[in-house]
Amino acid sequence: MTLRKMAKWLAHSYSPGLTGRFTYFGTHVFFPQDAWIFRLACEQGIYESEILTLILGLVRPNTWFFDVGANIGLMSVPVLSQRSDVRVLSFEPSSNSVPYLLKTHQKCPWKDRWVVRSAAAAEKKGKADFSIGPSPLGGYDGLRHTRRAPQTTTNTVEVTTLDDEWLGVGMPQVSFIKLDIEGAEIPALNGAKRVLSECRPYIILEWYAENFAVYGDKSEDLLDFASRSAYEVVAIPTMNVVNSVQLLRALMIRTGAFMLMPIGTYVRPEALALSSPIFSERSLVEQR
Repeated sequence: MTLRKMAKWLAHSYSPGLTGRFTYFGTHVFFPQDAWIFRLACEQGIYESEILTLILGLVRPNTWFFDVGANIGLMSVPVLSQRSDVRVLSFEPSSNSVPYLLKTHQKCPWKDRWVVRSAAAAEKKGKADFSIGPSPLGGYDGLRHTRRAPQTTTNTVEVTTLDDEWLGVGMPQVSFIKLDIEGAEIPALNGAKRVLSECRPYIILEWYAENFAVYGDKSEDLLDFASRSAYEVVAIPTMNVVNSVQLLRALMIRTGAFMLMPIGTYVRPEALALSSPIFSERSLVEQR
């Protein structure tokens, strides 16, 4: 981290009047004390810029973006800021993150295009125990304890499906889904069969063995789901099409980010130009 970025992290982490919030894409984003995700945002300038570039390049006008595992909103906010023709539905069940996400939503100038659900996404609706870790590591909380961070307690949370939530907002066109839910990606996809069939959205997800193994899933389950659903798997950032379990496992050594692309869709080359982000770092972690 550069000295300038370190100063920004320290100011917004410990200085009275600045602590717990920072300016990101033109609005205040709120975060818990010592949040690791805020440190990453300071280090990177744009949080996960390659993934954000893909989302902004591929989300279609007058559609919805589903941000599943929104944490404090570092994907939802840029989409709202940069795409005035897109609505966002964010899911975040963690008690470590959702109070800050809701505060960001309340202060957001684009909240009329933003719906926040304090619920986990899975295959069936109901209630479930949710693993909670230390507050700074809220991004590792999930429906199962993956042991990537200590577990301090469990909470009972609402569990919903993406299909039910899609129905609840009027069955709009959904052009992009982001899944970052600590191993519950396949259960969430199984609960989205109707929206995937009718809307054919692009999907970005994390695929880490440490996470999905606690759900009883295997590496090849991603390829199996894609095949059944008429999607192909693409590795990020190389954009290699993954056509075998062997290749998937090899790529997983270097990346945990993969995209599901509907078979037969045309993608503009510039949307996949990850080396040339469609925005600069300038505005992103600003201090007011």
